[in-house]
Amino acid sequence: CQQKPKRPKFLALPKAKLDFLLDPANVAVLREVLLHHVVTGEVMAKDLNTASYSALDGTLLDVVVRTSGITIDGARVTMADVDATNGVVHAVSSVLVPDDVVIGS
Repeated sequence: CQQKPKRPKFLALPKAKLDFLLDPANVAVLREVLLHHVVTGEVMAKDLNTASYSALDGTLLDVVVRTSGITIDGARVTMADVDATNGVVHAVSSVLVPDDVVIGS
């Protein structure tokens, strides 16, 4: 039986930031943040290399592969290779926010 991530990291955001992202007026910001978590194709952890990968928001995700684990933009991969109907998920230790995106004021 494959494990599933226990708690979405979005719920761990400070309340003000979560409220900002969930406000319908800020749907464009939420979309950018979500797309920053997605790359095209199905990339398994064993196939990752230390490199920059293009996210669907048009920015780069910096992946570092070490014997101690994998990080993506500084966030630890806490669970790798979770099968999903539309790809594969690698759960990370924090929400990845593109450098040019501000959540809240």
